[in-house]
This record gives sequence, C-alpha cells and structure tokens, in this order.
Amino acid sequence: MSDKATHVRRSRCELRARELADYMAASAQRRRTVLRDAKYRPVARVLQHTEARATITTWLQEGEGDTSALRDRAEWFRSRMTTGDFEAYQNQHNADYVDAFAEACAELEIPPCEMRAATGKQTVDLNGTIIVHNPDLLLRRITKRNTIKTGALYLRYAKGKEMNADAAKFQSAFVFGFLSGLPPEAESGPEKKLCLTVCAYSGKATEAPTNSVYLYNEMKAACAAIADQWPNIEPPANAVL
Repeated sequence: MSDKATHVRRSRCELRARELADYMAASAQRRRTVLRDAKYRPVARVLQHTEARATITTWLQEGEGDTSALRDRAEWFRSRMTTGDFEAYQNQHNADYVDAFAEACAELEIPPCEMRAATGKQTVDLNGTIIVHNPDLLLRRITKRNTIKTGALYLRYAKGKEMNADAAKFQSAFVFGFLSGLPPEAESGPEKKLCLTVCAYSGKATEAPTNSVYLYNEMKAACAAIADQWPNIEPPANAVL
C-alpha cells in the first residue's frame, strides 16, 4: 500500500498576489521556498484567517466604530464550541488576528471612500505566470469633478510581527497595476492612495508607491523567470504526492 499523500502538485504556474509580493521582497533562498510552497500545496488542513478577515472588513465597512465590537468577536472565537484540537487552534488564531487589529487600528489611515466586500477572484497572466487577485475590500470614491477613482485593500497578518515593508509596497503596486489593466469604466481609473495593503498587526496601511508602474513591470519580468523555473521546482523533502 502506498503512503498517504501529503501534498498536491499544481501543474499550472500560479501564485496569489500576496505570494508574488512576498517573493519580490524575499532573499534568493526564501524565494525558492515561496515557489515550492505555491506549487506543492499541503493536503493537511492549514490555518485559515477567513473569519477574522471578514470580521475586520465588516467593521471597516460599518465606519470604523467602537473597537469593543472587535474584541467581543475575538472573545466569541475563543469561547465557541469546537469539534477538535485543530478547530480550537484555528479559533485562537482568528481571535489573535482580530485582537491585534483592534489594538493597532488607531494607527490606521484609509482615505475617505466607499467600501464593499470583494467576492470571488480575478486572475491575470503575467508572462506565463497566473497571478490571483483576491483582495478583502474594493474601494471607490467620486471626485469633485465627478470622476470615479477605484482601488482595493488587502489585509495581511503574521502573529507578533509587522509585515515586511517592501512586500507591502509590491502588493499595493500589484493592485494598482492590475486595476490599470482592466477595461475602464466611464470616467474612472485606479488611484494609488486607494490601492492598499494593511498590516493588521501594526495598523499600517501601505498605499501603492509613486513608482508602482516600474514595480509592476519588475513583477512581470520576475513572472517570466518563475514560469521558466516552475517545471523544475522540486517538492519538499519527504513529500508524498
């Protein structure tokens, strides 16, 4: 009898936007790990922060009210019934995520805009590498000249650690570049200050930098190299496919 599979190999060269940002900001050794983990997904359940992110985006949409609502939700995560150790562990991580944001959100600066939850995902082919764009919120504002400015917001969180500043810049630059490549609505277009990556641990919102077009082109060039490497990326040690 063969060993039970531990990983699934992804044949298509594909990264999430956050993985591409991490790749661009990483050392050469870390880059290899980012690509390996993207190509070989573990079969075992991995921690998900879906509920924490939904809690925060709802709170933001409702107008950044009293943080007691966030803390109450975090406590609810901790105290709800579970069916096993993994579920309890995941609840604790979701609670930590929300608590960290509640502690840091006083530092958060988002320009006045309309916010709506992002549903589904979109993709773009950058020189043979498929990049998945799945932000947490879509942003929009109407200027005094009645033009529409658009953007999107990604939440990022790592327990006890602020997000890498370079990765945040690359991720926000990707948002701006991605939106710039979409067919425009009448009198509309993306705006750098609405293309945001928010670190839930520090409360820092990183907007798309002034050189976003250059950074997006750097990502496109890197994606060509990633597509070339993809077939030769080896699985993790002792992985069973």
